[in-house]
Amino acid sequence: MRTTHHLFVVLMLFALLIVIPAAFAQGPPQAVYDALNDLSSRVGTSLSLGQLDGWRWTQSSYPDASLGCPQPGFDYAQVITNGYQITFEYSGVTYDYRAARDGSQVFLCSTSGTPTQPQPTAQPTTAPATTQAPAGRIVCPGALPARLTVSYQAVATDNGIRKNIRSQPTSESARIGQVLPGDTVDVVGGPECAQGLTWWQIEYAGLTGWVAEGLADIYWFEPTDTRVPGFAAETAPVTQPTATAAPTVSPPRYAVYPAGEESGGTQTTFDLPLDEPVWSVAWSPDGRTLGVGADSGILLYDLASANAPPRQLVIPNAQTTSILFSPDGTLMFTGHTDGTVRIWDVTLGGQRAVLRDHTQPVLSLAISANGTLLASAGGANGQDTAIRLWDVATRQLTGTVTGHMDSVTSLAFGPDGTLLASASADTTVRLWDVVSLTPAAMYEGHTDAALDLAFSADGTQLVSAGADGAVLLWDISAGTSTPLVEPIVPVLAVAYNPDNTLLVTAGGTFDEDSDSDSD
Repeated sequence: MRTTHHLFVVLMLFALLIVIPAAFAQGPPQAVYDALNDLSSRVGTSLSLGQLDGWRWTQSSYPDASLGCPQPGFDYAQVITNGYQITFEYSGVTYDYRAARDGSQVFLCSTSGTPTQPQPTAQPTTAPATTQAPAGRIVCPGALPARLTVSYQAVATDNGIRKNIRSQPTSESARIGQVLPGDTVDVVGGPECAQGLTWWQIEYAGLTGWVAEGLADIYWFEPTDTRVPGFAAETAPVTQPTATAAPTVSPPRYAVYPAGEESGGTQTTFDLPLDEPVWSVAWSPDGRTLGVGADSGILLYDLASANAPPRQLVIPNAQTTSILFSPDGTLMFTGHTDGTVRIWDVTLGGQRAVLRDHTQPVLSLAISANGTLLASAGGANGQDTAIRLWDVATRQLTGTVTGHMDSVTSLAFGPDGTLLASASADTTVRLWDVVSLTPAAMYEGHTDAALDLAFSADGTQLVSAGADGAVLLWDISAGTSTPLVEPIVPVLAVAYNPDNTLLVTAGGTFDEDSDSDSD
């Protein structure tokens, strides 16, 4: 019996000697070798584990998807995530890598130490030459050298991490979207410096927002030599400066007159120092924000500090022809000469959607009183004069109505949202039933382009203004009009005051060699 017992112990020990080495023979996980490959690319030579001064790895369960190494500008899923911490010691420097156990990401978390000897350089090979990434330029103190360029595309690095799109150039602003690894973005603005990072304004998947270029020595976006569609190549010749100084020209200044409770019940004036043409303006419903459509994009001024630099929203190679706020003030809609309609989140900032169906410039927008239906129209040279209706919630096109023979210059919804009025360069004013998408009436009274429209508060009357200088008040039920002013100069805009007791018109002529005249 004792012999049997001794034999059993010997067999158990022998089994352990077999099993234990077999377990260790499995070696480190693949993530260690993935991290080693990354280190090799950083130091410029192919490394093996045996060439390192030291290395180790541990497996851990982390409370979120950051793997214990959160990066500024990123949000992480709050779920238990299994991963590895991999540490390499090489030439006096310690490299701390993190890797997901499922292999979805491997990244360098941090480095410490000072190299004790020059880093080896890669040996020349016979491989074909590839395009090298630019060395970069110092833009923001403490940040990576900037390599991206406005008007060129960039590619999100394929490291398994989604790159956050922020409403403003700071990681503290709202996240409005994410860029998937390997996806291409259009760089349309920037750079801006914040939190030791270089921020760029991008367009991606219908969103316009801000992304950081990288952190520490890790780039999150790689530059490309592909231009953003719509950005024209710069072909203007470069001229040398001459000894004669150019005359100083003061930029035009636009006076704005806010009124109502937000301005203390009295009218005040402040100037907007803009050195470019203004195509459209709109106040937010609460009177706190002024949207200005200019050549450089959309400028948003805060009434409380109107002379401070505005927040700028860049639209690549397109003018902003129309600006409109939703009735609750949470959304802003803009129309552009490139045929797009864009929806912006006023509360969080950033672009929410791009509506693409027009083939000609969008010249006018209107929104129903309940904020659910958006109308857009425009055209050029008699082409694409159709009026489009959009569901604001779904961003989907719900209908189209046609009939105008020239560009549609103005749109207005009736108070109950069932009628839509349109003015056109073909001189007519038309009414449309937006429920059945059919014509309701056509008014002919202008002898030149009809330029603007406004419904009365009760929806029984419609006023139109035109390039012929006429301001006509239309009785909708009778279809008759009454002239309100003696035609003198073109009338460009018309509006009722909130209680429907006053009608305001604005107009005039413009001569490039003289000041504008207006009434």
